[in-house]
Amino acid sequence: MNRFLVFIIILIVISRLAAVVFLHQKQISVSPVQDPLEYRNLAVNILRGNSFSMAQNTPYVPDLLRTPAYPAFLSLTFLFDEAGYLAVFLQQIMLIASAWMLWAMLRRFRVYKAISLFFSIILLAEPRLWFWSLETMTEALFIFLIMLSVFFLIYPEVIRAKHIVGSAFAFGLTLLTRPSGLLWAAGFMIFSALYEAPLKKKIFASVCFIIIVVAIVSPWVWRNYQLTGRLILSSSQEINYALGFQKGPNEVTSGCAGFIRDSKGREVCMFRSFTSEGFNDVEILAKDLRGTTSFYSFLKRNIIGAYYLWVPNDYKDIFSFL
Repeated sequence: MNRFLVFIIILIVISRLAAVVFLHQKQISVSPVQDPLEYRNLAVNILRGNSFSMAQNTPYVPDLLRTPAYPAFLSLTFLFDEAGYLAVFLQQIMLIASAWMLWAMLRRFRVYKAISLFFSIILLAEPRLWFWSLETMTEALFIFLIMLSVFFLIYPEVIRAKHIVGSAFAFGLTLLTRPSGLLWAAGFMIFSALYEAPLKKKIFASVCFIIIVVAIVSPWVWRNYQLTGRLILSSSQEINYALGFQKGPNEVTSGCAGFIRDSKGREVCMFRSFTSEGFNDVEILAKDLRGTTSFYSFLKRNIIGAYYLWVPNDYKDIFSFL
């Protein structure tokens, strides 16, 4: 059984790397519309000194929705390959490394080898993750950083200062990759509470962890404060609230601040609500909606929203639930 599972993992790894070669040979764009192209434009504008903007021409209105870690990663790969194939190749390496870290952590706690390998296969073979990892999207980097942050705390037999620093550094970058990384903060708090160590050591380690994370995200939060007058990591909270509770299409959330085009000339809206110019309108709309939304409606939509978050619309197979 173990040999068969290892064979499946090797087959998946080869298939992932071969898929990138196929994209390159067929010259298939890894940045089609919408989100992948937005990240690509952010990376290109970083390299060209056009501010953190997804616009393809002037004025380069600053973006507030996206966070900077993934565009920065893309911009570094674009120094060698602006088509994006190097980026998606490295994304496959990240997911392969994440699967290994998952296996190593499970084995660290003496989970059966076959079960450990099975969960690594799930991570490597999940269809939607595989699909997005072949485009300029954040999923692979986000999972790698989260896994790395947990690995530093879970895998060592004795946690030392270097492990705390490594975990905090990785988690800070996670928050700058996707704001939803904040959901993992609760897990780190629980780990800190349950970890067997003297109270002083636990408090010192937790304080150091928080200080490092805050230090990493502070420059970005300060940048957003200068644009909006508020200390925010991303405008995603206000935008998602407005999108979730408005009764129909609204110019505030769906209006365009120009258009962006992919390599085949296809055109898509650059949403004004994502930019610093549209932030105040979105904030006002979200505030008004909060005042008119009943608690029952709020609860119902959050439950429905959670269902669609964990069970994507485009497929409902066993991998989604796993």
